[in-house]
Amino acid sequence: MCTDPKGRLIVSDQNGGLFRVTPPPIGDSKTPTLVEKIPADIGEAQGLLWAFNSLYVMVNKGGKYEHGLYRVRDTDGDDQLDQVTMLQKFSGGGEHGPHAILLSPDGKSLVVVVGNQTKLVDFKTSRVPVRWGEDGSSSLGRRSFASPYARWQGIYGRGYGARRNHLQD
Repeated sequence: MCTDPKGRLIVSDQNGGLFRVTPPPIGDSKTPTLVEKIPADIGEAQGLLWAFNSLYVMVNKGGKYEHGLYRVRDTDGDDQLDQVTMLQKFSGGGEHGPHAILLSPDGKSLVVVVGNQTKLVDFKTSRVPVRWGEDGSSSLGRRSFASPYARWQGIYGRGYGARRNHLQD
């Protein structure tokens, strides 16, 4: 859930689409809450953020939509979100998959937070030398998690992390 610049709530049905909710003014018990389906073809979100004149959606379902970070915009100024662009695909899902989208403290970029079943993505650029990998320093060494869940097999070290995204139009 997040708010748009007009103070309306943007919410997601975890197994369906996005909705815009306009509650009545505080103290107004006569005006009903307005719930509108957002026309953009996107949903199954577990993370939402309004920033940089866009709605950012983190899909973590893998049903109709691929796991990933999407940007949704109103391209014709009619106050309806109508364009969906995938910015980054993620591998992993469920309660241990990609989740939150946060605005960085300086307000100039996004930070994406993912769970321990989300594999690292290929970075186009990095502010630090790309030299990380499995170092065997954990008590698990070079073994994957001992888990009855097949989705956890073959993941070395913890897959969780945060990624900072610098956006340009």
